[in-house]
Amino acid sequence: MNFQTRTTGDALEILISGRLTYEDHEQFREMITSIDGSPGQRIVFDFSDLAFIDSAGLGMLVVAKDLAAAKAMTVQMRNAKDLVGKLMTLVKFHDVIPVAD
Repeated sequence: MNFQTRTTGDALEILISGRLTYEDHEQFREMITSIDGSPGQRIVFDFSDLAFIDSAGLGMLVVAKDLAAAKAMTVQMRNAKDLVGKLMTLVKFHDVIPVAD
């Protein structure tokens, strides 16, 4: 997993690329716990360059959502495509983390 962050307006965008699997859980947790946003800020995961995600990766996104909620922040996702998009649709992940406009 590789990631880049940028702030745009009221959102912190996190572009995740490569593969998001159990092997990435420590790096992912470090990244997500280091976010020091303000209440009302959005975290938007951009999956444009994400080629694969496993069940542990989905779990990490749920953990991110819970950590953000504890800081009164919201989490959204966008640009899930190909295999990742199919999986997100199959498990109805948009019911857990909404899709950004």
